[in-house]
Amino acid sequence: MEMKRNKEARIVLNTIQRVMATFLLVMVLTNCSKDDAAPESSIRLGALSLSENGDCNHSSGVTGTSFGILIPYSGTQDDTLIRILYKLIPEGGDAIERTANYNDFSLKDGSGEMTWNSCLRFFDVSFIDLEIRIETADGIISSVSKIKINKPDGAN
Repeated sequence: MEMKRNKEARIVLNTIQRVMATFLLVMVLTNCSKDDAAPESSIRLGALSLSENGDCNHSSGVTGTSFGILIPYSGTQDDTLIRILYKLIPEGGDAIERTANYNDFSLKDGSGEMTWNSCLRFFDVSFIDLEIRIETADGIISSVSKIKINKPDGAN
């Protein structure tokens, strides 16, 4: 009689464990959907390229190096640029996040490119990593594009 009760208790316990495992699996699968990820932007930035344009007067009052940064973009439709969101990460340093505001710069429909001129001061680092996104008047933020800017010979 006692063996029969032990066997029945084990069957009930195994059934409860299977139900709980199934319930846990369903909860995990429904809570980890792809919808929880950040939405992918409709505006995509291509590979950045740059040209060195000589010395410039940095806003801090020191001399820096002027760069023209070519920013190719695609996925635009009646979009107006309001700002460039950028992050400077000096060699071995902390990231510095900044914005450059624009007054209703119209982006070409479909795809295009624009040049952003920036004055950079390197101090004692040999490179700066630059990450760029653009933001439209409708609040759309593009994908990120990155480039490593090496300190030019003789630059400050």
